Amino acid sequence: MEISYNSIQTTDTLSKASTNAEHHITNISLTDMKFINLFKSAKKKENSAQPQVNCTEEHAPDTRPRYTPPYISSLKEDEVFVFGSNLGGFHGGGAARTAHRYFGAIWGQGIGLQGQSYAIPTMQGGVDTIKPYVDEFIAFARNNKQLFFYVTPIGCGIAGFNEKDIAPLFREALDVENICLPKSFCDILFREGRQEEIRGDRRI
Repeated sequence: MEISYNSIQTTDTLSKASTNAEHHITNISLTDMKFINLFKSAKKKENSAQPQVNCTEEHAPDTRPRYTPPYISSLKEDEVFVFGSNLGGFHGGGAARTAHRYFGAIWGQGIGLQGQSYAIPTMQGGVDTIKPYVDEFIAFARNNKQLFFYVTPIGCGIAGFNEKDIAPLFREALDVENICLPKSFCDILFREGRQEEIRGDRRI
């Protein structure tokens, strides 16, 4: 019985010691938490006192695509959809129909800016008849830096031209920051530029 009693007493003592230890640990944990919260509060006040840098539209990174997207269904307020048209302004098919339906192209107007679209005639003859209108467009873009122009593969649909025929017309547009060309046009122009460099090296 004595042994049994001592066992119970020992167990009771250990239980009390354990309870006291847990209480001590709890007190330490609460103290630590108070200190951590106090530190966080002070840090927050310090940070709020520092000047904040806001990412405004002026400093925001440019999110425009590098090439004209294959499909365009909406535009920002400063963006323009450039499409191939006919001189009569009959916007009945292809990109012209899209321009008329969504971007303000005017029926009966086959040249220039209209709404959020710009028409370049492509169905009046050969490539040489298209070039003056492309040159006019590039000059217009240079003089209107507040606008951004997405050039579609003009002349390569209903008009029946090949991209290799049309792309060289836009060579001068490569250094115009607010003109975006189709990737196929850029690939052709860069390839031609590289070939010209190689030919120049050979002549040297």
